[in-house]
Amino acid sequence: MESQLRGKKLLLLGTNMATMDIIKYAQSMGVYVILTDNYDPALSLGKKLADEYWNVSTDEIETLERLSLENKVNGVFAGVSEFNIKNAMTLCNRLNLPFYCTPEQWNALCEKHSFKALCREFDVPVVEEKIFEDKLDQSLIKDLSYPVVLKPVDGSGGDGIRVCYNENELITAWPYVLKFSKSRKILLEPYVSGLELTIFYAIQNGKVFLTGMSDRYTRHKHGNFIHMPVAYVMPSVYQDIYLQVIDSKVKTMFESLKLKNGMIFIQAFANNGNIMLYEMGYRLAGTQEYHILEHECGVNTMKMMVNYALTKKVSDMDISTQINPNYSQHYCLINFIVKPGTIGQMIGTEEAAAYPEVVHSVYEHSPGDVIPESALGTLRQIGFRVFAKALTIHELSGVMDKIHNTVRIISDNGENMLLPPLNANEIQYEA
Repeated sequence: MESQLRGKKLLLLGTNMATMDIIKYAQSMGVYVILTDNYDPALSLGKKLADEYWNVSTDEIETLERLSLENKVNGVFAGVSEFNIKNAMTLCNRLNLPFYCTPEQWNALCEKHSFKALCREFDVPVVEEKIFEDKLDQSLIKDLSYPVVLKPVDGSGGDGIRVCYNENELITAWPYVLKFSKSRKILLEPYVSGLELTIFYAIQNGKVFLTGMSDRYTRHKHGNFIHMPVAYVMPSVYQDIYLQVIDSKVKTMFESLKLKNGMIFIQAFANNGNIMLYEMGYRLAGTQEYHILEHECGVNTMKMMVNYALTKKVSDMDISTQINPNYSQHYCLINFIVKPGTIGQMIGTEEAAAYPEVVHSVYEHSPGDVIPESALGTLRQIGFRVFAKALTIHELSGVMDKIHNTVRIISDNGENMLLPPLNANEIQYEA
């Protein structure tokens, strides 16, 4: 792809978890990268790394359209932020540049209630839900069984989600959750216990491929905030069941929408042996699992998406010849979750990154960064990430312990900022 990418200009909207990976990949292929958002350039690692930056908010579409034309931009991309992705879609349509999906496909898949309605059409099991519009009508919640989860219908990244254990908590949380929904709609689900799962797909020229499936371990519930993901383990102990019962239905469902290219992740629960889906994203996932996929089989979905934005194709190769969800090794992603405060030191991160079992590591924050109280319950609490491998799941648990014992994140006051990690005895070894 390098010869097709070299010399082109990519406009990247916003700064988020995949930003640095996107910039580094594009630049390695000879692409000139322009990053735009309204963040202070002095505090933005993305703006420091990009070849050029604009201090223009990602929703100032007319200004971005004019600047893109003046600067002969060849492609627009936006990483993991759904707000920025929708702006990128609008901008690409106005500039007649490639974008991997249509607004109709996006709305069908990425709005939580629409996705579940589509699943039901294809006999794909989902967590039941109710949709409420705008202000709370208390007569509609009298017979609820608690706990329940409130979500903005059009939200992402954990923003605006609250767990409610009684009616009073629900009434209190309602206006807060509503603030995060542009459509002024709230989705209410039962709070499901059980192992969480994340399922990953890649799409090339209309063909849908399962690229992997992970067990998602969460903890650190704070008040009415959702649990945080402390670790992902791949392949999932439920992968065989998923392949036998659900995978073909999901592929047929996606093919019915005539999806052409891109990547998808689905979030689900395994409860009493049953797998139930609850939401998905037609975009890069915040997990950055493409590092694991590339190490395992040579396919990287982040690179595929950047390629498409600039060339209207994800790859020169047929990825079906490389992808196999039955991995040759076991992998994990460890998230080091930090409390609110100011980061003073990050100790042991370079040592951990150098371990032979480590595939990749990512600094989501740096010394001097402030983690505000508003970050509680969102992915902004992740300070450092490590992707690692081992031949067996039992060996992997030992690798995870070694990494956990190596890394420390200390506040500017000398206090430990890290929340406790996943214990090896919490890992599930069979379905």
